[in-house]
Amino acid sequence: MRGGDSSKYFTIHHPWSVYKAPVPEMKQAMENLKEQLPEHGWKLVGYGPDKSRSKSLTLQADSTRKKFSVKVKLWEEPEGSKAPSMIHVTLMSTCFRAPKGQDVTGEY
Repeated sequence: MRGGDSSKYFTIHHPWSVYKAPVPEMKQAMENLKEQLPEHGWKLVGYGPDKSRSKSLTLQADSTRKKFSVKVKLWEEPEGSKAPSMIHVTLMSTCFRAPKGQDVTGEY
């Protein structure tokens, strides 16, 4: 943690992915997220192709109720690639302070 006491302050960073689903279904899932996240307390802050060479479809949203943000990216692999296409999700939190007397060093 930059500039803070890592025994008292922490953030949550939770990446996960869904893969081996048909790309058209993953594209529909991205559309569904774009439409439905705002109905569930999320503010869309970005949606569209990213700046990578592959122009991956990316959604970014911030929770209006909690101190979390999410980034969802559709990685569409080219035809014939050995790597699977996937939706990659990363949930990130603001910085939290541990309760008095708690040390979060080494906790996972």
